[in-house]
Amino acid sequence: MSPRAAALLTAFGLAAWATPAGATWSLVAVDPATGEVGAAAATCGKMVWFIAEVVPGRGAVVAQADTLLDGRDLGAEGLAAGLTPGEILDELTDPAFDPAFETRQYGVAALSGEAAAFTGAEAEDVAISMGDGSLTVQGNLLIGAAVVEDSFAAFQDAEGLPMEERLMRGLEAGAAQGGDSRCPPERAAKSAFITVATEDGELRTWRDRGYGPPIEGLRAELNGSGCASAPGQGSGQWLWALAGLDVLRRRRRAA
Repeated sequence: MSPRAAALLTAFGLAAWATPAGATWSLVAVDPATGEVGAAAATCGKMVWFIAEVVPGRGAVVAQADTLLDGRDLGAEGLAAGLTPGEILDELTDPAFDPAFETRQYGVAALSGEAAAFTGAEAEDVAISMGDGSLTVQGNLLIGAAVVEDSFAAFQDAEGLPMEERLMRGLEAGAAQGGDSRCPPERAAKSAFITVATEDGELRTWRDRGYGPPIEGLRAELNGSGCASAPGQGSGQWLWALAGLDVLRRRRRAA
C-alpha cells in the first residue's frame, strides 16, 4: 500500500474515532526577536494536537472548549493573511460565522499584533485566560485558575530559553496544579503536544506517546530520550491524514 493510501485510510479511521478536545489548557506564543512561533496544549482527551495551527513567520492559534475546527482553520487563514489576533477573534466570534461562538475558547498569538484570547460565556468552568503582548494562556474545565496562572508565570520565568522549553515549562506548571479536572490530579491530562515553527519555515513537533502521564512523556520526547522522529521528519503521512479529515469535514457540511 502506498504511503498516501495508508495516510488516507488513517484519516478515515481518525474521523470515526477522534473527537476534538474539550477541557484543555494551552499556550500560544511568538518571539519577535527570533521570529519563532509556537503552541502547546494538554487535555484529558485524545489527540489534543488537532486544536492548533502554527503558521511559520506569522503566529499560532488554538480552538478549544467546544472545539470548532473550522474556527481553527479560519484563524490560521487570518494569520497567513497578516491579520492581528484581535481582528481574527472578531471574525471567529461573529455570529454570522458561528452562532454557537459562546461555547468556544480561542487563543491567538501573532507577530502582527498583541496576543489575544476569547472565552465564551458558555465555556465550562474553570474557564479563564491571561496573556501579554507575545503570549496567551487559556483553559477550560480546569481544576482551578492556578493551572493557567502558573503556566503563564512559568513561560515568562523561562525567558531566554528556546521556545519549546518555555512551552514545556508552561505545561509542566499547569500539570503540577492538576490540569484538566476530568483526569486524576497526579496525571493531569491524557495527551499533550508542542509545536514550534522557525521564521524560515522549519516546523518541529513533539507529542507524548500515550504511555504514562503525558506531560512526563512529552518531557522525555523533548529531551530526546523518547522515540520521536527528528524535527522535520515523519510528518508527511500526518499531513495527508489531516488533508483527508478536512475533506471529510467539508463533505459533511455539504450534506
